[in-house]
Amino acid sequence: MINKAKEYRKLSRLLQSAYVKEIARQDLIDTGLMINTFTVTAVNLKRYPKFDISTVDYFVYVDGNFKVTDNVLRGSLYRKFEQALEDLQLQILIEKI
Repeated sequence: MINKAKEYRKLSRLLQSAYVKEIARQDLIDTGLMINTFTVTAVNLKRYPKFDISTVDYFVYVDGNFKVTDNVLRGSLYRKFEQALEDLQLQILIEKI
């Protein structure tokens, strides 16, 4: 039986890693606060997962000016995240059958 909470935590860490690496790649680190507080949490695991992103409030400004999210969504780590999520959803569906 699949431990959904554990698998979604792994996916959360993968998505978090994609953001942190993009922030570092663009050298947007001043004090390290944004990277140190960046978390991704999977919620609502009973039906469909939702991944909540939490970080400092000025990330909205940084993201708007430096297109961090756009770059993450185009990156290979995000594709890996999507594939892993798809695989997990398929395993969950198969398990229900």
